[in-house]
Amino acid sequence: MKRWIKFVLMGVAVTGLFLAIAYKYAFKKPPTAEDSEPVNSYTATELISVFQQNTDSLHKAFMMKNIGVTGTLKSINKPLFSLTIDGANEAEIICTFDSIPFSKFSDTLKPGNTFSVKGIYYGNEGFNTAPADPTDLLAAIQTKTIRLRTCAIYKP
Repeated sequence: MKRWIKFVLMGVAVTGLFLAIAYKYAFKKPPTAEDSEPVNSYTATELISVFQQNTDSLHKAFMMKNIGVTGTLKSINKPLFSLTIDGANEAEIICTFDSIPFSKFSDTLKPGNTFSVKGIYYGNEGFNTAPADPTDLLAAIQTKTIRLRTCAIYKP
């Protein structure tokens, strides 16, 4: 009988440990830009030109890393909680915020203002596309976009 009780208690202990670990990872907060300092800071035009030179290696190096960007506000999209920074030469940086921080400052920013933002890099569009047909002008003028999420306004 004592052996059976030890076996049950061991099973309860192991199950409890498993549930504690599962709970920790199930409710783990995703990384946000507010939680850390940027690994690198750029002006918007610097970031675009760096990505144009070697997109693949930077995409792998920056994925899920905090990046700081200083630039001119191009537009505000309040329903999507995002800002677009002008990167020049048909390029832009889209910064998506969490809803509560965005609502605190969204009315203070105006297009044309210069500001700094930090955000978690999670992808780009249009940097690796080369037109298959040289006469396809639409492919040649595709907007290049860098995407940052869970952004925060900061002072570099």
